[in-house]
Amino acid sequence: MIFIIEEDIVNANDIDFLECLDHLLIGYKEGSHLLYIKPRVVENIHREYWDRMDIRTREQFTHYEEKFMYESKIAFKLVNYAIKIVPKDIIEKVEEKTIENQEYEIGYLHTDKFLSTSKIQKTILLGENPNDGDIYEIIANEYIKRNESRLKVKLKIENGGGSTTAPTFLKKIGDGDDICLCILDSDKKFPTDTSLGETAQRVIRETNRINMPPKLGFHVEKRVRELENILPLGFYYHQYYKDKNKQDILNGFEILDGINDRLIFFFDMKKGLKHFDTREYDDWSNIHHTQFVIENEPICNVDTFCNKKDNCKCVLIRNFGSKVLTDFISFYHCNDIEYKKSLIFNSLDYVLDEVWEDIGKLVFSWGCGQEPILANT
Repeated sequence: MIFIIEEDIVNANDIDFLECLDHLLIGYKEGSHLLYIKPRVVENIHREYWDRMDIRTREQFTHYEEKFMYESKIAFKLVNYAIKIVPKDIIEKVEEKTIENQEYEIGYLHTDKFLSTSKIQKTILLGENPNDGDIYEIIANEYIKRNESRLKVKLKIENGGGSTTAPTFLKKIGDGDDICLCILDSDKKFPTDTSLGETAQRVIRETNRINMPPKLGFHVEKRVRELENILPLGFYYHQYYKDKNKQDILNGFEILDGINDRLIFFFDMKKGLKHFDTREYDDWSNIHHTQFVIENEPICNVDTFCNKKDNCKCVLIRNFGSKVLTDFISFYHCNDIEYKKSLIFNSLDYVLDEVWEDIGKLVFSWGCGQEPILANT
């Protein structure tokens, strides 16, 4: 996260400013967050507060003066959210601003919110399921790699357990000191589906009911069904093309693409496509069962209405199972296939390219940091 200190808080004679500054400088030095203070504001702080600083704050502030973090200015071009420390007569809120022709959301927080050192720890990234946070961190790392930045993604990853994700996030609204970003699956079953999954609905409902503090953010990715649909299609072909049990799934991808190039982003990678889906959801209705390998019950007539819903045994496209995210993480961290990885990440479908760019920017905005600054540097 980029924390901004400007002249208004320096001139406010805020009783908590020095302790807040001290903690922000610690976080900056540890690399957990970035701190942006314009040169003229740095001079103003030195002039107004130097005599009141303790030894530790003076040492840290001197280091900041001598080695001003220009990367913080560079980072502004790569983020869309930052937090500004404001006087207590300004309401804590999130405001849209245009800075150098770029749109931002700026969260306003008071100095007393930084009296606890928990605020200067790494931002918590809360995913909906195990491995989610690791995937989002990968997407953010690819984002800064694309932009050739020396900055780092600094996150503390917490993964929810499906239905427990909403309570975990909502609890942070009430009594947590952490800075936290929560990313949720949409669970949309087809491209024109307007409904969201139960977890996303609950978080949206509760956050609309209260005034969510600027220290917390959440995002529901509505352009795909769930996280498995964000993974590059090239990964699926690379990972599973030798598996005879999954070759018909890859063939099914090509058929889906010929029908509607957006269907693949709403295909249930963990459960597959069943006859019920083609009868229940309009976007799947153009799919004819004869196009696919079918595993059907003898008593099932695939041309008639199916009322079995989740218990439907007529499989049109099989599933990849529940280990896709684990396989992707292993694939990403395998150093023996760097060339193949480069090809896959540089040839994303136009929809996925946009999704990766947006999620990468979002996660980096909340989790941007740097390498820890050593005492002798």
